[in-house]
Amino acid sequence: MTPIKHQRLVGWLMIYGRLEGNVRRVALLLVVFLVAPLSSAWPIPDLPEMESEWVVIDDEGWTSEKWNDLRNIGLEPLRQISETEMIVWGTFGDLKISENNVLRGPISESYRVILEPRLPSSAQWDILSSFEFYNLKLAESSSFYPTTFEVHGINPEIFDSIPGVWWVEPVLETEGRSDVAASIMLDLENVNDSSNFRGLNGSGIVVGMADSGIELDHECFRESETEIGTVGINHRKIIRVNTSIDDGDHSDHEDFRHGTHLAGALVCELFDGVEGRGIANGSRLIFQDIVNESGWSEPDIDWLLVEDLEYGAVIHSYSWGDVTEAYTSRSWLLDAWHREVPWSLAFIAPGNNPNKLYEPANARNVISVGGTMKDNGTDLFTGSSHGPTEEGLRGNFIVTPAVGIVSAAADGNLSSFNDNMRSSTGTSSSTALGAGMAAIIQQMVQENYFIQNGSFTPSGSQLRVLLAMSAESMEGGQQGGEEIGVAPNSLQGWGRPSLKNLVDSRVWIYDSYQMNESQRLNLIDGWLDINGTRPLDSMEKKMWNGTGAQGPFLKNGERVGWNFTLQNNTDLNVFLSFNQRPFGQFSDNLNLVITLPNGTMYETNDSLEGTEALTINSSDLNGVEWVSVEVIAKNVGVGNYTNMLGNDGDQVGFALAIKGVGGIVSESESEPELQPEPNTELNQENETESGSSGKPIYDKGEWSGEKNEIPDKTNSDSKSWLTNKNGLFWVGGSCVVLTTISVVVVAIISNAIDKKRKKKEIDKQTSIYENNLDK
Repeated sequence: MTPIKHQRLVGWLMIYGRLEGNVRRVALLLVVFLVAPLSSAWPIPDLPEMESEWVVIDDEGWTSEKWNDLRNIGLEPLRQISETEMIVWGTFGDLKISENNVLRGPISESYRVILEPRLPSSAQWDILSSFEFYNLKLAESSSFYPTTFEVHGINPEIFDSIPGVWWVEPVLETEGRSDVAASIMLDLENVNDSSNFRGLNGSGIVVGMADSGIELDHECFRESETEIGTVGINHRKIIRVNTSIDDGDHSDHEDFRHGTHLAGALVCELFDGVEGRGIANGSRLIFQDIVNESGWSEPDIDWLLVEDLEYGAVIHSYSWGDVTEAYTSRSWLLDAWHREVPWSLAFIAPGNNPNKLYEPANARNVISVGGTMKDNGTDLFTGSSHGPTEEGLRGNFIVTPAVGIVSAAADGNLSSFNDNMRSSTGTSSSTALGAGMAAIIQQMVQENYFIQNGSFTPSGSQLRVLLAMSAESMEGGQQGGEEIGVAPNSLQGWGRPSLKNLVDSRVWIYDSYQMNESQRLNLIDGWLDINGTRPLDSMEKKMWNGTGAQGPFLKNGERVGWNFTLQNNTDLNVFLSFNQRPFGQFSDNLNLVITLPNGTMYETNDSLEGTEALTINSSDLNGVEWVSVEVIAKNVGVGNYTNMLGNDGDQVGFALAIKGVGGIVSESESEPELQPEPNTELNQENETESGSSGKPIYDKGEWSGEKNEIPDKTNSDSKSWLTNKNGLFWVGGSCVVLTTISVVVVAIISNAIDKKRKKKEIDKQTSIYENNLDK
C-alpha cells in the first residue's frame, strides 16, 4: 500500500469513527426532540460545545490581574491582540473566532503547523493525535512558545477548521543571498577631529555568523603566515567554529565560498595590504557551519543565537532564508528571542528581488539590510529586496553597499594558505557590512565615546537606535527607475550608515538594560542553564524583572522624562527603540514626546515600528534654552506574569539617542519617576493607522455580563417549570417512561445499522487487500 493510499485509509477510518459517534449523538438528540413536545415547559438542553478560540473584550483594557482572572471562569488566555481584546481557549466569550485561511505561503508537499501559544496540553494532543507528524517541538502547557510539527502530503485547507491552529507554513529549502564599501561608511576625512576615532574597527567585539563554511587557512583568518592556529578565546580572529553540521567551505557543497567571503567582509584582517580588509577588521568571529552535502541544514535559530550569547556576541549575521514573504515560525522565533534576550541584534539579508522581501528579514526586531551601489551616490542596488512587509512594516532598516564587494576567496584546500580575493554582489554582502558597522558602534559604547553613564555592553535596542541615527537618507536616488524619497521609507529604511554622523557631534545615550558587566554575565549564565530543552523555552521560564539593570521598565500608561539644555544653532534629533512582541499579539507602543518651555509639544505615533524619531529644526528652537524629552508607554501588553520583562511579562525597556543637547538640566530622581499618563491630547507626527486604538477590532458579541463569572445562559422562562409543582410528577414520570422506551428502540436500530456497516467495510477492505496481493 502506497503512503498516499495509507493516508487516505487512515483519514477515512478517522472520519468513520467520528461518524459512528455522531450517529449515536443524532439518535439521542432525535429522542429529545420527539419527547420535548409532550411538555412545552421542558427546556431543551444545550449540547456541550467544543473548546476553541474566542475573543473576550474588556473595554477598560487588559492587565495581568485580569489575564489571570480568566482562568477562574474556565478560560485559558492565549494572546492579547489589541488593547481591549484577548484571544482565549474555552467554550464561551464575546465572539467566536471563525474559520479562516491559516496557510502562509505557497502550496507545498510538506507543511509546518504552528499551534496557538499557551494552548493547554490536552488540546495540543487532541490535534496531534489526528495526524502522522514529524519534527515535533512540543511546548509545555501555558508556554508562550508554541508547539510546532510537520506533516507531509496533506491538503493544508484541513487546518482551516481545526481549533487551536495558529498558522501553517510550507517547509521550504533555505538559500544563500549573494549574487571600497568600508570607506563609504567609515568616512572620517571630513570629521572635525578624527584623531580620536582612528581606532574604531570593532576591536574587542565578538560577532556571530552562521553560513556555508569558512576556510580557516585564508590570510584573513589564520593565526600567522604559516599556521591556522588553535581556534579559541586567544585566537587572532576566530574564537569558535561549530562543526556539528559540517566542517568547512567545501567545493562540492551548495553555495561554496559564500561563508568565507562574508566572514572576510566582516572581520578580515590582512598581514599585508588593505584590499579585501573587513569593515570591522579588529573584531573576532564565532562561526557556525550550517551547509553540508545535503545543502542548507540550519537548526532552529535559537540554537545559533544561544551559542553566540554563550561566547559573548550581541550581533549576529545571517545572509540566508526561505524564499517566502510570509511571516514564518523563524521570523516569530527571532522576534521572541530579541524580546526575551535584550543583548541580541540579528542582521538579515532580505534577498535580491526588488519586488519581494523574504523571511526572516520580515521579523520586526531584526535589522534587514538592503543594498546600495558601491559608489558614494544615492542610488540603490537594482536587485535589492525592499518592503513593505505583509504585516505593514517598512522592511529594510538600513542599506549598505552591495555591488562588487571584494573579500576572501575560498579555494577548497585547507593547506594552501591562500590570500586570494574575489568580488561578489548581493544583499548577503550588505548584511555582513551592516553587522560590521554595528560592531564598531558597539565598540564606541563599550569605550565610552558618547555622553553616557559609563561604559557598558549595549542592548540590541541601543545599537539599533544608534544605527538609525548614523544613517544618511538616500533621497533623490533611484532603484530601477523608482525615485527614492526621504528616509525612513520601505526602500532604504533609515538610509546608509555613516560613522561621521556619530563621531562629529555630541550624542547622549540611554539604555534601560545597562548593567554592571559582572552582574550581566551572571544573569546570562543562569539563562544558559538549559537542561536539554529548547533554549528559548528554557529562558522563558527564568523570568527577569530587570533587577540589576538601570531601568526604568515601563508598564501600560507609564512615562519617564528628562530636561535637556540645547546646543546653539543645532537641530534636535531624538531616537527611540525597543523590542516589539512578535506579530500575532498586541503591539506595544512607546511614543516620544518633546515639550518646549512654551508648551508646544511634538509626539511620534507609530504603533508597528519599534524604532522612531523626532527632529526639530534649529530655526524652530531660536531662543529656546531647554526642552523636555519623555518616553510614554501608550500601550504595553500583558502576559502570565506581572512586573516582569520578556514575552510573558507586562513591562518593556527601551534605548534613546539624542543629538543636539548640551546635557541634563534635571531629572526627577536618580531613577526616573514613573507617572500615569494624563488624558491630554498632543500634536502628533508620523501618524499611522493602527488597530491598537481604544476601538476593538471585533464588534462586541452576546456575552455582556460581568467578566468574573460564567454567564447563565438559561432564561427565566425555561426555569419556570421547576417552580410549578402541580403536575410535575405526572409530567416527569411520563417523560421518563417515554424517553426510556425511545432510547432502547433507537439504540437497537442504531446497533443493527452499525453491524451491517462494519461488516460491509471489513469485506471491502479484505477485497482491496486481496487485489493488492494479486498485483
